[in-house]
Amino acid sequence: MTSYKNPILNMGSNQPTTPFYEKQVVVRQASDFDQPLKDGFNYFLDGVIDLTGSGVSLQLVNDGVSSISGYDFRTSGLICDDDNYTLFENDSSTSGTLIISNFYIEIDGANSKVYDIEGDNGTEELWSSFILYKNCSSLGTIKGFKQAVEQDTDREGGTPQLILDGTWSRGYFIDVSVARQLIDGNYFLYKAGPTFSMSSRFRSNQNLDLNSNIGFFDFSASNFTADNLVQLRDCIITRNGVSSPVDSTIIPNIGPADSQTSFINNTGIRNTHAGGKITVSSASTTTINSGSTFVPLEGIFTSSGLQHFDTTNQNKRLRNISTDPVEFSVYAYFQLESTANNVLALRLKKVNPSTGFTFVFVTQTAQVTSSVGNRDVATFSIQGNVLLEKNSYITIEVANNNGNNNITAEVGGYVDVTER
Repeated sequence: MTSYKNPILNMGSNQPTTPFYEKQVVVRQASDFDQPLKDGFNYFLDGVIDLTGSGVSLQLVNDGVSSISGYDFRTSGLICDDDNYTLFENDSSTSGTLIISNFYIEIDGANSKVYDIEGDNGTEELWSSFILYKNCSSLGTIKGFKQAVEQDTDREGGTPQLILDGTWSRGYFIDVSVARQLIDGNYFLYKAGPTFSMSSRFRSNQNLDLNSNIGFFDFSASNFTADNLVQLRDCIITRNGVSSPVDSTIIPNIGPADSQTSFINNTGIRNTHAGGKITVSSASTTTINSGSTFVPLEGIFTSSGLQHFDTTNQNKRLRNISTDPVEFSVYAYFQLESTANNVLALRLKKVNPSTGFTFVFVTQTAQVTSSVGNRDVATFSIQGNVLLEKNSYITIEVANNNGNNNITAEVGGYVDVTER
C-alpha cells in the first residue's frame, strides 16, 4: 500500500510540525492566557474577557510574534477597570511583534494604559485591524518598534493618547480610522516621547472630531530624519463638529510649510502648497557697467507664503529645501525703470549648488517706454516651468541691451513659484 504523508504535519520536512489548529488557543477567561504569550500562537477571544482583579497582563513574547483575534469589535473584547493596570507589556525587559484584530479594548482604570512595550532589536511590528479603543484612560507607550499599521480602527470615549518613543526604522501607517466622543483634556492622540525618531513615514487619513483642548499629534520636525515623512491625506478634522483650518493647536509643532511634511486634500487643517513668493518692497538701483551683460537684479525683497522653500541672499533667491516636489511653475512680473527707448532683458536662472549646474529657463526683452515725466519703464510678465532639486534656487538677472544705463526695479515686482 502506498503511504501518504499528512501535508499539515510534513510541510517541507520529514519532521512533524505543529498543525495550525493546535496553534490556536481559545480564550474564555483570564487564566486561559499563557505568560508570556506563546510565540506564533493565536489567542482567540470567545467573547468579552474581563481581566479586572485577575492580575493578568499580556506579556508579548520576546523576539517572537504574539497574536490575538476575536469575532468582531462588538462581540469580542479585552476589558479591565483596575487602576494602574497595563494590558500589553514586555516579556522581561523587551517585547516582540504584536498582531491584533477584530475585538475591542476597554482599559479605563485610573493611570491605566493599553501599551507599555519596547522592541527588543528594532525589528518588531504592531499590526492592528478592526480594533475599537473604548473609553481607554491611555493607550500608553510603544518604543523602538520597526513599524506599526492601524487599519479600520476607532477611538471612542476616554483619553486615548499614544506615545511613540525610541527609534523607528520604518513608520506608522493609519488607514481608515476615526475618533469621536472623547473626554476633553490637554493631550494628543499621538505624542512624541523623549527619544522619538522616525526614518519613514507617519501617514494618516483619519476622520477626527476633537474636543476643545485635544490635539491630533505633537511631533516636531526634528523627530523625522528626511523630507515628506509626515503625510496627511484626505483627513477630516473638526473641533466639536466645527472645521477650523487656522487652528494651530491641532498640530502645534510642525506644519504644512516644513520640508518634513506633506499635507494634501485635507479638511480642517491647512494643506501643503509647495512654493513661495518674493516681492520688491523697496526700490534699489542695479548698476550696469556694460551693455548686454546680465547682472543680478538689485532691490529689497520681502518673502511670503514659503512652503518647502526659503530665501537666500537678502530674499533675492527662492530655494527649494525639500526633496519632493521638484516640478514648479514660475510667474514673474516686474516694471523696470531705465532710459527711455532702451531695450532691457530679464531672465530667471536655476542654480544647483551641489552640482554647479546653472540653467536659464526663461528670458524676456522689453523696450522702455517714453512717458511724460520721469517714469520711463519696461514691463515684464513671465511664465516658465523648471525642475528644482533640493537646495536648487532661482535667481533674477537683468541686462541693458543699449548700453550702460542703470536699471531700477519698481516696488511690487515679484517672482512667484508654485508646485505644478
